[in-house]
Amino acid sequence: MKKIYTRIFLIFSIVVMGIYVVNIKGQASKDPKISKLAGDISVLGNKKIKVISSSSILRGKELLLSKNDEKVRNVKIDFMNVNSERILKDRSFYRGNVDNSGNKTYEDDKVKIFIDSKFQYVSSTGKRFETIKVSYRNKGEDLLKRFKFDIPINNGYLQVLDFKPEGNNIRLAYIVRGEMNKLIITTIDPIKESIKEDKSILLEDIVNEKSDYSVSGYIYNNKLYISTSISKEGKDETYIMSILDLKDYSIKKHNYKPKSEKIIHSKTELGNVHIDNTKINNKIYYTKNQGYNIYLWNFNMDNNKFEEGREITLDTKIIEKLKSEKEKTDMYIRLIEVDGNKAYFIISKCSNDGVTILSKYINIVDTETNKSLYLGEISASQDNSIEVLK
Repeated sequence: MKKIYTRIFLIFSIVVMGIYVVNIKGQASKDPKISKLAGDISVLGNKKIKVISSSSILRGKELLLSKNDEKVRNVKIDFMNVNSERILKDRSFYRGNVDNSGNKTYEDDKVKIFIDSKFQYVSSTGKRFETIKVSYRNKGEDLLKRFKFDIPINNGYLQVLDFKPEGNNIRLAYIVRGEMNKLIITTIDPIKESIKEDKSILLEDIVNEKSDYSVSGYIYNNKLYISTSISKEGKDETYIMSILDLKDYSIKKHNYKPKSEKIIHSKTELGNVHIDNTKINNKIYYTKNQGYNIYLWNFNMDNNKFEEGREITLDTKIIEKLKSEKEKTDMYIRLIEVDGNKAYFIISKCSNDGVTILSKYINIVDTETNKSLYLGEISASQDNSIEVLK
């Protein structure tokens, strides 16, 4: 009996020491920092750059950089994004950011909503489900509504596209991927904690394609904007914007082929090409990069038209650094903000296996003159959270 108690005590001691070491490591970690390489930080105007660097699974540090100063504070991290109540109270508690698309947060002057999809499981009858978790809070109220739904997915997976409040309800659009890719439009009633399927449409019927393609979606003015890119061997890549009216479910389509031959067809030793589209205000911005050039264009959701793109070149200091690398590296570029004629890009330099992040930069570029306005190097951990605050 004494041996059993001794073993239990040893196991408990190891667990406690592990937690202690993890938290000490977090406390001793370096503060996140953005070191200027070129340009003038005054181009930020009234905006701020926020960087959250996780120093452990429970702790992190937040940097707020403005044109006047920089401030660092300690923040707590919900490693699994499960504490939705803290997420709805304090956005800095939420680890997710522009680099994470598995969950979404919506906030206006009346309500704040957090929706996450996770926890695939197989029931006792052999059916496969995925859980949609909803957290909902009216502004100015302490009451937090938190509930979940189990969605059958067969042998596929679930992708949340977007959601928006509609009266007292929430309109949610998601895709179930599998043998048959389906777009599902639903209405969530936060009071009754119920979900109702309004429409189910085969995704192939929307984009007229059966090949593999990337999909993203945004709800704007009672319409779902479904952005897809189709690439076939020997043909130029085509971008399709399918607009689904959420009242009568009619569909309109717009196609676009980027006109930059240099970027679309050039070859580079830098490795992966990252394709991105980001909704900012009333426009969906697209970037396609290969090598040191970026092609930037957008779809205007007010007039439902693709607007011609332009070529942007990264800061010369970035190009010099990448060219000086002895080992082969991959470069990923992500657009995180557009403010008038200023575009904010995050450039990540990774090992050629795409696993280890070697360095990160933020580059603010004037899209009219193709001039780099500011370039900073972000000292950070592997999973930095970076965004631009208004």
